[in-house]
Amino acid sequence: MKKGKLTLAKGISISILILVVGAFAFNGWALNQQAGKDGIVVTVNDVKITRGEVDKRIAEMLGPQAATLPPEKLTEVRDQLDQRALDSMIVEALLTKEVENQNVIVKSEEVDEALTQLKGSMPPDVKLQAYLKEIGLTEKDLRDSLSKSLRIKKLVEKQVADITGPSDKEIEAFYADNSEKFQVPESVEARHILIAFKPDDDKAAKTLKMKKAEEVRGQLVDKKGENFGAIAAEKSDCPSKSKGGMLGAFGRGQTVPAFEQAAFTQKVGEIGSVVETSFGYHIIEVLDHKEARKVPLSEVSERISNYLAAEKKDEAVKEYIESLKDAATIVFQEGKSSDTNPA
Repeated sequence: MKKGKLTLAKGISISILILVVGAFAFNGWALNQQAGKDGIVVTVNDVKITRGEVDKRIAEMLGPQAATLPPEKLTEVRDQLDQRALDSMIVEALLTKEVENQNVIVKSEEVDEALTQLKGSMPPDVKLQAYLKEIGLTEKDLRDSLSKSLRIKKLVEKQVADITGPSDKEIEAFYADNSEKFQVPESVEARHILIAFKPDDDKAAKTLKMKKAEEVRGQLVDKKGENFGAIAAEKSDCPSKSKGGMLGAFGRGQTVPAFEQAAFTQKVGEIGSVVETSFGYHIIEVLDHKEARKVPLSEVSERISNYLAAEKKDEAVKEYIESLKDAATIVFQEGKSSDTNPA
């Protein structure tokens, strides 16, 4: 039985569920509670979710960034997050009840491992115990939250355990239907040496720098580019000098026109003519040139398989949650109903 049908945000995945249900957010900031914070927003079976609890979840979702927002922006963001927070709490209530119904358990060692991982992800200058004390929580509070999240994770994973990966035909169909996703544009890999000039350099100053660039190019041509890295480190005015002038691979439209024209027309291994741009004079060597191509299926088959498998699992999780909702009694208060639910 259900009153006021809930519409969940699209795209709930296993990983997102793990984050939003029973999540423990490390932040010491909390929203100022409004009057009526103990007022019930929604009842999920016998679980009552209050306005204050929803506000707390919003605070956790915002995290430290809340302290950087001006009051008017904070109010706007809070309103935007209100439905998402409520959705996540309803899902949490449903899954928590089902965890109890199915007697899903986690071992103390599993919580220990999760706690260790959590500690390892914290900034080096933040000590867990001191931080928990600062925000008025204990390690037991944290362990309880982690235990709850792990139990829900096990429940959700159980629902998708029997889902098989996509067939070869499904992979091939996805590859054919999404051809544009596997197009790789033309690109070159290059290195350069820059002899920079200033916008206010006069003709004489620029002539001297052009002469220097030609001399550098001559040194490179004589050695067939074997000393490119050393000369770049010594004479280039570009920050890339620390990497021997290496610019890596880039496509069209990523550099200024004159540089692009030279890089995409030079032969691989050739020390090109000096090129002038608004930055100065460049000596370019193209190390590799790849034509535009479509990545063959053999190179992306595994990635497509993983993507489609994840999609199947996400869909199964959403269907499972829908089944829990259909079997639950969800009653909105404060005027909320299926007609007013914005999600």
